[in-house]
Amino acid sequence: ILPESTYSSEFPVITTSYGSLRGYPFTAQDGTEAQIFKKIPFASAPIRDLRWKKPEPPQPWNQTLDNTFFGPACPQKTLLYAGPVTGFSEDCLHLNVYT
Repeated sequence: ILPESTYSSEFPVITTSYGSLRGYPFTAQDGTEAQIFKKIPFASAPIRDLRWKKPEPPQPWNQTLDNTFFGPACPQKTLLYAGPVTGFSEDCLHLNVYT
């Protein structure tokens, strides 16, 4: 899925078989450097006709995706919170990659 990778100190861009992704560099407290890519789609959203079915591959994209932020969490029952539920979406089949 990751046939090509280039590194830039500002925003690394990788090219997958589905399209390009832009992440960001990270340096840990011990000096270890990494590249972080959040919210990488690994399947199509399980909505409408795809609900309760085996996941299907994501649709390819033409523009570079901004993968510098987390995506929404999958819907789930909240036990302790009585207020409105926010930050959830059925379009939640994403990976976060730290490399």
